Amino acid sequence: MAQKPEPKIAALPRTAVIAIIALNFILMGIIYYHTDSPWGWTTSDLSNGQSLRKFDYLSILQLLLFSFTIDQLLRRAALNFNSLSQERHIPRLIIQVVSVLIYGFISLIGFILLYDHHLNNLIAATSGIGIGALLVFKDSISQVLGSVQLQMDKLVHSGDYLQISEDGKSQTYQVMDMAQRYITLRLVDDDYLRIIPNTKFLGFNYVNISKQGKKRGTRRSFSIELFSGLQADKVVEIFLYALKKVTANKEKYMDFYACSAVSVKEGAVEYKLEYESISELNTNDTNSEILLTALRFLKAASIKIEVHNNHLLEDIDNTKRLLNLYELSILQPLKKTEVVEVAKSIKTIYVRPGTHLIKKGEVEDSMYLISEGVLEVSILNKDGNPMVVATLWPGDCVGEMSLLTGAPRSADVYVKNRAILVEIKKEDIEPILKMNGEVIERMSTLLAERLAHNEKFLNNEDKNKMIDENKKRILEKIIDFFFH
Repeated sequence: MAQKPEPKIAALPRTAVIAIIALNFILMGIIYYHTDSPWGWTTSDLSNGQSLRKFDYLSILQLLLFSFTIDQLLRRAALNFNSLSQERHIPRLIIQVVSVLIYGFISLIGFILLYDHHLNNLIAATSGIGIGALLVFKDSISQVLGSVQLQMDKLVHSGDYLQISEDGKSQTYQVMDMAQRYITLRLVDDDYLRIIPNTKFLGFNYVNISKQGKKRGTRRSFSIELFSGLQADKVVEIFLYALKKVTANKEKYMDFYACSAVSVKEGAVEYKLEYESISELNTNDTNSEILLTALRFLKAASIKIEVHNNHLLEDIDNTKRLLNLYELSILQPLKKTEVVEVAKSIKTIYVRPGTHLIKKGEVEDSMYLISEGVLEVSILNKDGNPMVVATLWPGDCVGEMSLLTGAPRSADVYVKNRAILVEIKKEDIEPILKMNGEVIERMSTLLAERLAHNEKFLNNEDKNKMIDENKKRILEKIIDFFFH
C-alpha cells in the first residue's frame, strides 16, 4: 500500500536564514545611525499626505524583512522538529496558515505604526478586523482547522486506504488529496471521487487500514442462502475450503477467512463468508473469485444450489458425482452417455486425514477425482525431507498419467482433510477407449497441454512445440498400454 509522499515544507537553507538575520541587524544599525532608534516606524509618519522619503522606504523594508525572517525561522523550526520527531509531525498546511497570519498581522501593525502611532487604535483595529474576519470566514476557517486537526493528529495522509461505514454499509476509499478545506476520496470499487468538507469527514466512522501495526487489508464479507437441510455443517466445510484456496494467494489476500451459518429463513440457511484482501482490489472482483470457487467445490461435492423439496438430496450416487466432476478432469472429451457407462464400475472412497494416498514409484493404473476435501502433493527436497509442492482442491484430479499410460507414480500424495474421492481404474475406462480413437487423441492433447502449462518460462512457440512432442509421446504410451 504505497503512500504518496507528504509535501515538504518550503524553507531557505540555514546559511541563508542566518544571512537574513544578519541583514536585519545591519538595517537596524543604518536606521539607528540616522534616527537614534533601531526602529524606523518611530520616526516615519505617512499620515500627513506627503510623498515618501528615502527613510520611509527603509522603514517599510524593515517591516517586510522582519516578517520574512519570522516566517523563515518558523519554517526552519518546523523542518527540524519533523526530522527529529517520530510520533508528531507538523504538516505543511499549518505552516502555510501561520505564514499568512504572520504577514497579515505584521502588515496591519506596520500600517497602524506608520500612519497612526496610538497603541489603543492598533488594539481596536486588530480586534475589530479579527472579529469581522471570523464572522465572514467562519466556515472556511472551520474547514482549515479541520484539515489542521487531521494532519496534526496524523489521522490520514494522501494515499491511505480507509474503510468508511455509512448507513450500515462499509466501503473502501483511498485518500487522493487533502486540501485546506476539503478531502478527496476515491471509491475503490468504482473509481468515483468524493470531495468532502474536512469538518464532515471528522464525523465519519472509519478505519485507516494503512495505519495498522502490521500488514492489514480490508475485511470483506458476503452472504449466500442455500436450502441445505441437514448438510449445513458440510456446506460450511466446503466454503472454508474455497476460502482457504483463494486466500492462499498472499499477493492479494491476508491470513484471515471464516464461514458460519448465521440464520435460517423459511428453510434456507444463510451462510456468511468473511475474508481479508488488499485494499486496492475491487470488492466485486474478490467476492466473485471466492463465490465461483465455492460453487465449483459445491458442484464437485454434488451439492446442488437449486431447491428440491426444500432440502438438498442427501443420497449421492457415483453417476451424479462423476457427471459433476468429469468436465474438470482428463475425462472431459467423453460424452455424457460414456460417462454414465464408466460410472457403473467406478467406486467412491472416503479417506481420513493423513492418509498416504499415492506413493511415489508405485505402479498403479488408477486416478482420483476429488469430490470433497484437500490433498497435498509432496516430493523430497535435496536434504531428503518431504516438501509440499502443490495443493489439490475439489474438482481437481490426480494420477491421470498412471491411469492412461501405466507410468509409475511421480510424487507422494497425502490427504490433508477428510476427503471423498472418485476412483477410476484402467478397466473402468478401457471399453470406452478401445471403441473411440478420437477420445484417446483428445486426452493426449489435454495431457500434453497440462505438461506444457507447468513450464512457466517457455514462450508460446516453445510451448506449442513441446505440446506436439508430448502429445505424440503420450499417445504412443496410451495405445501401448491399452492395446498391447
